[in-house]
Amino acid sequence: MKQPTLETAVDESGLAHWKAEGEVAKREFEKRWLVPLGHRVRLTLLGDGPELEGLLIHDADRPNKRRTGLCLRIGSQRFHSSEIASLVRMD
Repeated sequence: MKQPTLETAVDESGLAHWKAEGEVAKREFEKRWLVPLGHRVRLTLLGDGPELEGLLIHDADRPNKRRTGLCLRIGSQRFHSSEIASLVRMD
């Protein structure tokens, strides 16, 4: 009996669409908070989240299961853009 083979897709449109969605979310975040990613910020997370200060990075390697907003990090602290209560640019 011959084993079935999984054909790999030659079309990378799914990946391109996923990357485009990420860029749109990134621009929307920057427009809403008036803070370009890659700058020093001080922010407070919703609830009992800590106040964080440092370089705000888009955590592109972390999958975004919510499919809206961005996964972000400052140092080793990871969070989602929807968890931000306040944000101030420091530089």
